[in-house]
Amino acid sequence: MESNVDRILARYDAATDAERADGANWYPIAHSLAEELADSKRTLYHTAGVIAALSPQVQWPVNARSAAAMVRAARSRKGQPKVSGYPANRAKAWAMARGSAPHSVLGGDKVISFFANILGDHDAVTIDVWAYRAATGKDGNQPDGKRYAALADDYRTAAAARGVVPSTLQAVVWLQVKRTWRGN
Repeated sequence: MESNVDRILARYDAATDAERADGANWYPIAHSLAEELADSKRTLYHTAGVIAALSPQVQWPVNARSAAAMVRAARSRKGQPKVSGYPANRAKAWAMARGSAPHSVLGGDKVISFFANILGDHDAVTIDVWAYRAATGKDGNQPDGKRYAALADDYRTAAAARGVVPSTLQAVVWLQVKRTWRGN
């Protein structure tokens, strides 16, 4: 019987050279965006939180534009801009853009892990629906709680087997499964 680690490794091994390169650059690019958005009031800590808060069910280019618009509006003391994302997530992003501490605002295993990855935590594993599909071979919602922690450990085990950091392996696998998942 194939394990989650076996499925993750199969996806990683099937990744193209471009997916491996893009996966290795995924979190450094997100980190660079957070650095570009930061200023004396909105530190990297805040801007990474804005990006993470807006991320659920939002494609990366839209997420990046929305985070930039949110921070620009807060900087210029304008009202909260109309950006993509769920209303509750926009409210969290707006609070952080205006100086609230991310750890007092952010919630959910996926968002908190994404936030950690953006800040440079390579051991955190962001598991969204695509990372879940890669690990389990099933459609479904992203896990939470103990199931999330177990899948994150599966990604860490797979990363150790390939000699890469967990965040990079997860990003490579995410790109590979997003490209090849049935129905895409």
